Amino acid sequence: MSDFFFQVVFVATAASIVFGTLAVGLFNPDVTFLAQLKGVVVIGLFVFAASLVVWGVLKAAMGLRLSEEEEHSGEDEREFGFASYPEFVKMPASVG
Repeated sequence: MSDFFFQVVFVATAASIVFGTLAVGLFNPDVTFLAQLKGVVVIGLFVFAASLVVWGVLKAAMGLRLSEEEEHSGEDEREFGFASYPEFVKMPASVG
């Protein structure tokens, strides 16, 4: 699965959730559209802020990226002890 696939799925899911929440305000006379819109914005801001905190804690605790050496050698060899794709030929780092 590619990152693009997950991005499309995320956007489609998020859009349908927002539309469904706002549609309640359009079609239910007991609920106002403005209240639903406010809820979408408040929940979106909360999720954004909570995500920033979680990612900040993860970054401080263990880092979010591999070291440059681990990126070059490959994480699969370090973690599992063998190359996952032995048909790939490692090229020397380019000079310049």
